[in-house]
Amino acid sequence: MADDMTEPLAETGDVPIVKLSYQAFEESAAKKPFSFDPWVKAMKVLAVAGIVLAYPLLTVTSHDIIDAPVDLSEGRHWSAPEAGVAATLITRELNGPGWAADRHRWHPQSRLIALPAWQAGLVAALADHGRLTLSLFEGQRDQDLATAVRLLGRSDDGATEPRLGAAREALTRYDGRVAAGLAGRPQGLGALAAELQLASGWADASRSELTALASPGDGWIASQEAVSAVYRAKARAHVAHELLKARLAANPTPFPSENAENLAEDAVLKWKRAAQIHPLFVSNQGGDGTLGANHPAMLAFLLTEATKSSTRAAAALAAEPGAQTQDTTESQAGSDATN
Repeated sequence: MADDMTEPLAETGDVPIVKLSYQAFEESAAKKPFSFDPWVKAMKVLAVAGIVLAYPLLTVTSHDIIDAPVDLSEGRHWSAPEAGVAATLITRELNGPGWAADRHRWHPQSRLIALPAWQAGLVAALADHGRLTLSLFEGQRDQDLATAVRLLGRSDDGATEPRLGAAREALTRYDGRVAAGLAGRPQGLGALAAELQLASGWADASRSELTALASPGDGWIASQEAVSAVYRAKARAHVAHELLKARLAANPTPFPSENAENLAEDAVLKWKRAAQIHPLFVSNQGGDGTLGANHPAMLAFLLTEATKSSTRAAAALAAEPGAQTQDTTESQAGSDATN
């Protein structure tokens, strides 16, 4: 059997030869169709980045402090200028930036510090002035004015804008009743002296708060407490200046002396200077700082000057004869009959 295996099974020439050939180069990969997936991902990333960057920008742009002078000659005629100033200041906030304290937590305006302090200071000062006005009435208090004061004096309940809108309407109705002779309005040098004393009280409260924060200073940029204190004080100064200016412009009682008139005008000027402070960023740099300002200390100084001037003016007016407060209630009986 072994001998048989040594014999070839076939002749070499009869066996077919199969040759295999291999490519010596790499085949190019098949081209894939165009896909939008990378572009979609890139657009999503850009959108998220835009939202992240836009939120701080919206927060900054929503900071809108409207401290321009009040011009009562525009629009309707106000028979009670103090009510006109209050209604105008309320309208500016409602029609302008809106009420920051009412914003939802996601709203950029809810992250602000200065605007809520400014608005709270405005309304609190207007409520104090309304209470003063009611206390100066010798006869029956006007119900519309009392309603406005009550609405302004309420604490924030998350729905401030409707409450302030109702207070503005009540002030407008009160002014209409004054124009018709159905309601009174405290006038005279005594009313001016009382307003000067009220403004001095605001300045004392703000100065104490600012002085405590200014020494020692907490640096650049100021803390949230310092920013809030500065804009609350600025709001009070703005209200004081606008109300005193309106009182002087509409005062029918002549000043008994040039000295008293000069002191009153100087007080209004000092309140204007305190109200005009408007830093881009509030800083509370210490006295040993090489750069930056101390805005709480600056405003405290301006308020001190306004207080001194107001106190001198109020004392001069109180010492003058005829400085008693006059309550213009010519038709108070008609008011009683209509209520």
